[in-house]
Amino acid sequence: MSAGIFYLAIYVLIIFGIRIGLYKLFEKAGEAGWKAFVPVYSEIIWVKLIGKPIWWVPLKFIPIARTLIRLSMNIELVKAFGKYEWKDQAYSVLTPFVYFPYLGFQPERKVAETPATSVRKKATQEVVKEGVSYMGIPDEKAQPKRSGAREWADAILYAGTAAVIIRTIFMEAFMIPTTSMERTLRAGDFLFVSKFHYGTRLPMIPLAIPFIHNKIPVINLPSYLDFIRLPYYRLPGISEIKRNDIVVFNYPAHDIHDLGDGAGMVQPVSMKENYIKRCVGMPGDVLEVKNAELWINGKPAEQKEHLQLTYTAEQQGQTLSPETINELGFRPCVDERRETGNEDFFLYSNTPKFMFFAPKYTVEQMKKFAFIKDIKPVILPDSIKDQVYPYRSVHQTSLEHNNRDNFGPIKIPKKGEAIPLTEQNYRLYIRPITAYEGRQFEAKNGKFFIDGKETTSYVPNMNYYWMMGDNRHNSDDSRFWGFVPEDHIIGTPVFIFMSYESAFGFRFSRIGTSCIK
Repeated sequence: MSAGIFYLAIYVLIIFGIRIGLYKLFEKAGEAGWKAFVPVYSEIIWVKLIGKPIWWVPLKFIPIARTLIRLSMNIELVKAFGKYEWKDQAYSVLTPFVYFPYLGFQPERKVAETPATSVRKKATQEVVKEGVSYMGIPDEKAQPKRSGAREWADAILYAGTAAVIIRTIFMEAFMIPTTSMERTLRAGDFLFVSKFHYGTRLPMIPLAIPFIHNKIPVINLPSYLDFIRLPYYRLPGISEIKRNDIVVFNYPAHDIHDLGDGAGMVQPVSMKENYIKRCVGMPGDVLEVKNAELWINGKPAEQKEHLQLTYTAEQQGQTLSPETINELGFRPCVDERRETGNEDFFLYSNTPKFMFFAPKYTVEQMKKFAFIKDIKPVILPDSIKDQVYPYRSVHQTSLEHNNRDNFGPIKIPKKGEAIPLTEQNYRLYIRPITAYEGRQFEAKNGKFFIDGKETTSYVPNMNYYWMMGDNRHNSDDSRFWGFVPEDHIIGTPVFIFMSYESAFGFRFSRIGTSCIK
């Protein structure tokens, strides 16, 4: 069983456990158990049982708010059945897939009244023995009397704390914003990212607004205070990064490159923008790109099924219909010019020539159309210079091959393994030495100095990785900003829990799809 299928199976079991528990709890509250399995309607019944307003239901579909509302509903549900101790409420937010069934199958907790006030009263009365409740409090005081504001404050506190713990240590939702990983991952895919897979990276900036990454929306002010910074430390994981893993990481160059998203330059590692690419180069590898083909340690690298390049073609006497374009797997057409919203297919009605991003299997399909001629890949010759790494970091480059399709060879730093420094390669390692490891570097009169000491080699303090998008000609990746240090690694996506295309709607076929590819 692959890791992706394993995680998907765990997710399904968790959801099933919660719903089974709700089935029994609904029955005890006088509602039909089957309602627990009806999307949206089950949420309406749920808020009714806990005595909360119906507008809690739409709040569950709003980012950030949905996490707080969900966990608050968990807490309020167990409180409705007489469970007020902090440990019970902790179980409800951390292990509801176990605790809900446990509570539901307890015969002594039969409840038949609604709304929540009646449910709680009945539940409390049934555990009273000799005038004393299960908490050792007289029956008339068994249910703490709290104002509405106090109820809200408690719910938000419990839910917020649990959500922060889950998001920090275990799992975080992530949306694919661009087409750099098409067609492996599509813009609009919502993923669950496992943080414990490679080992959870402990918080490095403790003073930050929960659930907001690096800037406060609308006003675009930093969402954190960085005068307290904790050292990098990672808990043990269940796996090491492997070649061709899809990895989520902090964008290394965010401290020198403004992404134009309102966050500006971002110095703290964990506050840098989140990126997702495929790890194609491991510590110690020698990597090279030759005519758009990736080579690792002198051998052609494995080419993933959905790897895409840019192609040009010409239509003669007929044009591809929007329906055919969609059937070929391109993003949906969005206007009368038959352009697509995310630039993976350029097709204009006024000219027979067009350009597109596609994997090899789609190109082979297109070659079968008699009216499509002269399909060619667009590959930059090595004579063309481009602003690839280390241009963005030191504003100059001495690489012999330096464009997106011809690059390297380049040695990827490995912790403890010395890399000889030469006039031809030292600029590649200025950034790891200075920005990522905090050391001083100087090149003077053909000699190299690290922390003031002359040296002929660089010994890395961390492992580094090389990340590239599967959509090779539409990806901002390591070819342009260099190595990814191990302290920038966040985790790996495990499966897609929702997928939405603005020009088409929900892509139901992608929901539940594994990201381990």
